[in-house]
Amino acid sequence: MQIPSASRNERFPGARAPLRRWLAAALTLAAATGFAFQPAAAEDLKGARVLVMSKTAGYRHASIPAGQKALLDIAREQGFTVTFTEDAAQFNDGNLGQFDAVVFLNTTGDILDPAQQASFERYIGAGHGLLGIHAATDTETDGSWSWYTALIGARFKTHPRIQEARLVVTDPADRVVTGSPSLQGIEDFRITDEWYDFADGSAGRRPLIEIDRTSYEGSTAQGREAIVWRNQTAGGRAFYIGLGHGDETYASPIMHDLIVQGLRYAARSE
Repeated sequence: MQIPSASRNERFPGARAPLRRWLAAALTLAAATGFAFQPAAAEDLKGARVLVMSKTAGYRHASIPAGQKALLDIAREQGFTVTFTEDAAQFNDGNLGQFDAVVFLNTTGDILDPAQQASFERYIGAGHGLLGIHAATDTETDGSWSWYTALIGARFKTHPRIQEARLVVTDPADRVVTGSPSLQGIEDFRITDEWYDFADGSAGRRPLIEIDRTSYEGSTAQGREAIVWRNQTAGGRAFYIGLGHGDETYASPIMHDLIVQGLRYAARSE
């Protein structure tokens, strides 16, 4: 399903695309699939367009294809379209304006040049959002683009060996939790992944799931710290999921639900 770019304003469509675009997109989807059209609920991602960036200029996670497959499966399930790219040239005003949200899927290193960074800042400033998965906090960490660190909410510092850890649901009443079947009714859970320690944490972060640093070995931090959060800054908003190093994580119902909630937040469909 493709939406003509002419239906959008000259630069960016704003925080939400016009209602008529969403209705037209849903009607197009219905016609293509043969299903009868029903108005989408407010929380639906139906009709949205999502750009997934997985360019790496540092360590490359072998799980990127698994993450792409998970996002494609969720797109089919939720009724939105997803475009995968590793081409930084797509980060220009005209192209970004076609998308309702951007995902950084295990991106690493310096992936955008100054002009592309400026375009992405304008895109986010126009009311769009970013979903960052795992190594998104290990992206643009050379210190030259502090805006990005403020947006994603923290900067990767180090990590110990892959191992199981205890994760704690911070607020059972939060809409991310209540909207995630896999998280309802549980206070904590254990899962194996690569657990980052962070630096330069944003004051605007709202922790959704915290990691218990005493539940595994090798962390340089203490106590509990956010590992899944949403972040609101003067420049825009982002949702970050610290899980996602290995293929197996993307098969987890919890990861599935967190991606859905992160996309809703990034696309302002929550």
